[in-house]
Amino acid sequence: MTLAALLILAGVPLDVPLLTTRDSVVNLSYLSFMSGIIPMLAYYGGLKRTPASTATFIELLYPVGAVVLNTIFLHTPLTGVQMGAGAVLLFAVTMITI
Repeated sequence: MTLAALLILAGVPLDVPLLTTRDSVVNLSYLSFMSGIIPMLAYYGGLKRTPASTATFIELLYPVGAVVLNTIFLHTPLTGVQMGAGAVLLFAVTMITI
C-alpha cells in the first residue's frame, strides 16, 4: 500500500521529479518496505501467537504508548488534561478487558 501511494505521489508533477534516478527508486522501495510491508508481517505474525484478549488490550493502549514515547524521545511535557485523558483511557481499557 505504501509503495502504491508513493508511486502515485511520484507521478504528480512537482518542481523536482522524484523517479529520475535509480537511487530514487531504491529509496522509495526501501521506505515502503520498512514502513509498510515488514511491520505488517511482524504484526500479523505476532497476532497468530498472541491470545485475543492480550492483543486487544495492547492495541487499545496504542495511543498511550505513542504519548509516552513522544514524551520520552521528543521531551514534550504532558499537560494536566493529557494526563487526565490518559488515565481515563487506561481505566476504560482495563474495564473493557476485565
